[in-house]
Amino acid sequence: MRIRAKYADYTIDTNDFPMFQEQDIIIPGQKFQLREEKQIIEFALPSHLINKLIAGKQPDGSFRHEIQFRVWDCKNNEEWPDIHLCIEVNEHPVFVPQPSPHIVYITAYCALEETFCNQVIISSPRSEVLESYAFDFSLVTRYFPSEIIQKNPLKITFNTKELAEGVLKENEDRHLVIFMIDNVTQKVIKEPCRSSICEHPEIFDLETFLKDAQYKLQWKCPICLKKIKYTDLVIDMFLKQMSNQGKTTFHFYKPRNSTKLLDKNDAGITCEREVIQLD
Repeated sequence: MRIRAKYADYTIDTNDFPMFQEQDIIIPGQKFQLREEKQIIEFALPSHLINKLIAGKQPDGSFRHEIQFRVWDCKNNEEWPDIHLCIEVNEHPVFVPQPSPHIVYITAYCALEETFCNQVIISSPRSEVLESYAFDFSLVTRYFPSEIIQKNPLKITFNTKELAEGVLKENEDRHLVIFMIDNVTQKVIKEPCRSSICEHPEIFDLETFLKDAQYKLQWKCPICLKKIKYTDLVIDMFLKQMSNQGKTTFHFYKPRNSTKLLDKNDAGITCEREVIQLD
């Protein structure tokens, strides 16, 4: 069962996030109240949650079920301001990237004992930004990117040429290049992906995107920064099929003379490149 975390008139529906499923609320949603730039939260875990956490511990030491600390903008701002959090659990500092993500997992720092009171200290060098934020602590079941892709397969599309033509027409350009290389890993993109609500032909790697997005409650297209959801994502099957043939660079041309075809053996075009003429 999915649970909605609420603060005042702001609701965040966890159905939008396939990366986790809530099992129980540990500390209900509440607004930050930092004093002297820090806030102390304490909680003890009941036995049924401890048993669930222990049962889900993996051989590598990771946890299938996790204690999730989550923050969200509770003022319905269209763009959530960046936050900078420092978190300490039971006197152990937690690594938190900056700007901070909306989700931090703290299970590894907590004592799984009924009689122990876990202490979380939250501070921020920019505490004024947190005035628009709320937080809660939950027990969740995590799903990893590869599991999400298998469990929630995406729709496919073959509209690459149409999108490229739209960009070339709007900008009056006659040449567009798409690279099948992931900017993060510098490897060939395996699952070329974009959002169905975006209008650009450029793509990003699905698994790389999900690895970063699993710690965020507000997703943005890494290309145009438009707000998106998992259900908006589609796989570009045209580019995927081309990539499976060993082609990693795609040139889209809008020729000046529509009756003249471009020569695929022009200088500079190799077997790893594909020249695509738009009619």
